[in-house]
Amino acid sequence: MPIFETCMAESFMLPLHMDDDYDEEIAESNLNLKSLMARLFGKKMIVGLEYPVWVFREALEEPHQRIFAMNPLVDLMKEWIYHSGEVIYASINGKELARIVKLTKPGTLYNGESSISHDRWKFWKEKLPGIAAFVSGGKKSVLKEIERKMTEIENLNE
Repeated sequence: MPIFETCMAESFMLPLHMDDDYDEEIAESNLNLKSLMARLFGKKMIVGLEYPVWVFREALEEPHQRIFAMNPLVDLMKEWIYHSGEVIYASINGKELARIVKLTKPGTLYNGESSISHDRWKFWKEKLPGIAAFVSGGKKSVLKEIERKMTEIENLNE
């Protein structure tokens, strides 16, 4: 798995980093790869707490102007929350945090610390409704699903 993890890390390209020539096929391929990563991380088969943090940081901690890029980010957030949300939440205050602190600096809209914390999780959850203006109609309901799942995960861990 170490070589696989290295390949995954090297291929981690978020949709907002794509050229202005948005390519639906590349976005779909990107989603499939990230979904696999989320599933493997959720089963604790790979390490990489920084990956979901990067997705949520890009979607919720940075200002957005390019609407087309938000739809794939919503899909990525859903994959990470549904397939590894419990592992992500359980990682708060965990051993892996020291390893990722330099990799998970906050975005410009989040004033908290690097890594992942209850405050950052709460910030993400509160920001979800605010990006609804930047997504197409069908993705608005996905944002509500993500928020509901995050609340469910919190309730499981109380």
